[in-house]
Amino acid sequence: IQNLSGKDFDVLKIGKNRNAEEVLVGTYRTEGNLVQINFQLLQISDGETLLTKSFTVNEENRIEAESST
Repeated sequence: IQNLSGKDFDVLKIGKNRNAEEVLVGTYRTEGNLVQINFQLLQISDGETLLTKSFTVNEENRIEAESST
């Protein structure tokens, strides 16, 4: 699914239309040199949350955080 930031959309409906079983939904927020990242893995069939993760990283260590996810 393409970046839909700032738009009103139903990720479960989009996932069903694309014949997906799960969809990863996430957000990020920056404050100074910190980046807070939140995401959820949702099951398309019933909307159940399969995984939720949130973490904050220093902008300087962003590459290290990306590879550990």
